[in-house]
Amino acid sequence: MKTSFLRKVVISIAILVVMVLFSACSGLGNGQSTLTGSIVSVNASTGTVVISVGGQQDTITHVPASAIQFLQSQGVGKTYTVQVTTNSDGTFSIVGGSNFTLSNSQGTPTTDETSTTNETPTNETPTANEPGSMTFYGTVQSAGSNSLVVTMPNGGTLSFTTNGATDLKDWNNSLPSVGTHVKVEVTANTDGSFTATKVGNVDIKDNATQAQFTGVTTAAVGSDHVLHFAVGNKSFSFAIASNADLSAFNGSIPSRATISVTVQFNGSTGSVISVSNSGASQ
Repeated sequence: MKTSFLRKVVISIAILVVMVLFSACSGLGNGQSTLTGSIVSVNASTGTVVISVGGQQDTITHVPASAIQFLQSQGVGKTYTVQVTTNSDGTFSIVGGSNFTLSNSQGTPTTDETSTTNETPTNETPTANEPGSMTFYGTVQSAGSNSLVVTMPNGGTLSFTTNGATDLKDWNNSLPSVGTHVKVEVTANTDGSFTATKVGNVDIKDNATQAQFTGVTTAAVGSDHVLHFAVGNKSFSFAIASNADLSAFNGSIPSRATISVTVQFNGSTGSVISVSNSGASQ
């Protein structure tokens, strides 16, 4: 009698466990589920996004062009949640009308909102697009038909285009693949965007811990010894090293000066080691 009763209890518990597991795996219903993970790469030409979930990389297809553009410029390396359906080949398709939503802990917009932040987390968006250029070393995060997204040394990413004048001879005039370490030279366009003049291999003689900028100062250097400047639609703020060469400005750098800057990076933290006057004050 006791055995029969215990058997019924065990069976009831087993059924309950199965029901709970089934409910947990059912996601949102109608074949939908949610994925939360870090964006690994974005491919504009195929409309796909690779997301790392619990250490496993999954591919999401049929991603709208607007979401692709946003993630290329702001999403790589950040954690997002998205509604998907499972495809027969094990990939996922984004649910129509849904968006990539940034993890609340990171506090930046979803892909259907207009961002007011820059691609680099320590930067601000300037009020005007400033002429200039940048040379830096980074890793390709995503590649489109004529565009690349590459990590910057201060921890962010830069999205830029290529054209027929871009020097790509190190890659047989094609674009380097995702994960490739590259040397990037870009020029700011009048609309604030960037076009590459060269994307090359990193030579053993290159100092990949330094970056060069030409741009316009957005404030005079004050007692905090921080240099604020803009290039295109990007603004940067770096502390000036105590031994930095500021002789071109007699130690006093004004606002609206056209400058050439060399920044030395230790990890993602940069320090200005030289500033020269690359033109007359604006």
